[in-house]
Amino acid sequence: MDYKTAELSEEQIRQLKQVEESLSRTTGDDIVLIAYKQQHEDGKEGTGFTELV
Repeated sequence: MDYKTAELSEEQIRQLKQVEESLSRTTGDDIVLIAYKQQHEDGKEGTGFTELV
């Protein structure tokens, strides 16, 4: 599978940063979320995120 960086709007980036900050406060750890697009073998694209701690 091929992964590419998701194309997010400024609002979506703002929301993602809010989630990062909330998770960081809750867990006490530094949290970084990475948004990506996934190209499936059937040609369809999906989205997801990965949490790096």
